[in-house]
Amino acid sequence: MPDESLDLRHSEEYRQLKIKHAHEGSTWAAGDLFEQYVADNIFPDEHFSIVDYTPRREDIRGRKIETVTFSPDFIFRDRATDEYFFIECKYRNRLDKGRLNFCTKDKLEKYRALKNRRNMKLFFIVGLGGEPYDPDDAFCFDIDRLEWGNPYISNCARHSTLGGYFESLEQLINIRGLDE
Repeated sequence: MPDESLDLRHSEEYRQLKIKHAHEGSTWAAGDLFEQYVADNIFPDEHFSIVDYTPRREDIRGRKIETVTFSPDFIFRDRATDEYFFIECKYRNRLDKGRLNFCTKDKLEKYRALKNRRNMKLFFIVGLGGEPYDPDDAFCFDIDRLEWGNPYISNCARHSTLGGYFESLEQLINIRGLDE
C-alpha cells in the first residue's frame, strides 16, 4: 500500500510547514514556495501546461534522491503554439549591495549549454522581497540576453507579474533584457 504521507506535499498543512521553514531561513522551503507561486500565478494552466518539474535533491521527507540531474525547475508548454521552454525560479528576500544575485557565472554557462543541447528557450523568473509565496516584485530574464546572474537592480528591465501573468511564450521572448 502506498505511503499516504507522501501526498502531504500538496496539503495546506505542508504549505504552512514550508512557510515556517522559509521564515527560519530554509532555502529549500523558500524555493518550493516561490516555484508554486510561479506555476500558479505567472504561468496559468489555461495558457501553459507543466511538462516537467525537477524534484529537489532532498524531496522525499529529507531523503536524498540520487538521480536528480542538472535541470531548470520547469518545462512548460505554450498551449497555443505547442512550444516548449525552460523556467528556472529563484527567490531572493533582499538585494546584495544593490545587485540581484541569482546565478553564478559557472551555473549560467551550464544553463546555456543545456538550453543549446535541448534547443529550447530558457528564462529565469526571480522573485524579490515580500514572501516567496507573495513576492514584492518579480523579474524575467531571457538567458539569451543575460551576460551575468547578478545585475544591479537599477539596470533591470522589470516585468512585474504582480496582478498579472504571461499568456504566451511570445510575451516572454519580447521582454527586454537589461537596460543599457
